[in-house]
Amino acid sequence: MKQFGRIDILVNNAGTNPYNGPLIDAEEWAWDVTNNVNLKGPFMLSLIAARKMREQGGGNIHFNIGIGRRSETSSLHIYSITKAAMIMMTRVMALEFGKYNIRVNSIAPGVIVTRFSEYLWKEPEAQQECIKPERTSHARRT
Repeated sequence: MKQFGRIDILVNNAGTNPYNGPLIDAEEWAWDVTNNVNLKGPFMLSLIAARKMREQGGGNIHFNIGIGRRSETSSLHIYSITKAAMIMMTRVMALEFGKYNIRVNSIAPGVIVTRFSEYLWKEPEAQQECIKPERTSHARRT
């Protein structure tokens, strides 16, 4: 704000995943760290930006969601929960902030070849899991 006098766009591109494994074995620290980085940070920053955007008559908030929205992908379970929540955060903010001429959107581009996602694209089994079509239901039939 000091340098440019306004904020027109915020791109939330945060993500961490300190724990890969089943939810049943997850510890509270893994939940807290993942939620703080993947949800709380983007949430709080978006509120700060939206308040400034409201004052200036509009703006754009964007969330990069990545691959995590797919719970069947490898062992990204806590990460997947946070990214699914980010989809809902996008929808809620879009509905609320729209009246202030603030657009809120997200994209989920899938696996991007980075050091962070290395175990997904280097392991053939995990790589195949990432490119499978998304399932529409996770209900288990008995």
